[in-house]
Amino acid sequence: MRQRTSIVNRGELERNNLTSAAQEQIAQYYKNCVLPLIVIVWLVVSVYLPGWAGGERSEECEWEMWKTNLAFIAFPIFEITYNVVFAICLAYKMRANVSDFPVVAAKLAFVNGVIALLGWVGYTIWLVWMQFKWTDMSKECTKGWNVLDFINFIFLMIGSFCQALVIILIVLLILICLPCICCSLKQIIEAVKEKGDLAKKVTGGLLKVKYDEETFKNMQSCAICMCDFDKDAQVTPLPCNIQHYFHAECVSEWMKTKTECPLCREKIDPEKLDQFSKECDEKYGLKQDK
Repeated sequence: MRQRTSIVNRGELERNNLTSAAQEQIAQYYKNCVLPLIVIVWLVVSVYLPGWAGGERSEECEWEMWKTNLAFIAFPIFEITYNVVFAICLAYKMRANVSDFPVVAAKLAFVNGVIALLGWVGYTIWLVWMQFKWTDMSKECTKGWNVLDFINFIFLMIGSFCQALVIILIVLLILICLPCICCSLKQIIEAVKEKGDLAKKVTGGLLKVKYDEETFKNMQSCAICMCDFDKDAQVTPLPCNIQHYFHAECVSEWMKTKTECPLCREKIDPEKLDQFSKECDEKYGLKQDK
């Protein structure tokens, strides 16, 4: 009875911990909306702030400012949207079954990472676009272009650059490491090809003979598949030691991954297989079984 009560209490404690963790995660999603909301308010206010401060701006310049801010405002709006959606989805899932929290949280974290990466790419594109936009605005909006507009522009540039910096560093790292990556891939491909060619040569040159109890009396079973040798079994001795013999099919499959003896780990040289076959024929009367 005590053991059952202990199990029940432990299960209840685990559910309470998962519920608490889920509530903290949901609260964090809503907290993540605060900074983007402040940015949105600033972007809207910054369009009218110079006029409120007594400055002047032509209609063309005001429209240019709106386009610039609207292009940037899409990012915080999107950030607020997906954080709210994540919070609602997590709350819905937890209401259905709180024990699913670790799995749901892991999936949402993965999606969040993908969205963050796409956001960094978007900020990078915006940053590049603004370099050209700044040149046009500085030429067309000389009248009415004031200190507050310049501060707003610097604010946007800093905000986007911090996000775009990750993508810029990744691109630079790829460009710097690209020659090394290409060389490494080339070496890997060549090594795999050489290994495959060597395996074909070794498997093609292996000696396959009928199992003979008098010649092969060191082992009664194959060391690869652990099955006993039948009288009509086809076995393959290896050049490292004639008493290192295995089922022909087993050792052929083995050589496709490792061109070495399964027992002593000595490398099998395909150039010596023909000579080994001749020695087996001369000394033990073992001939290739076709």
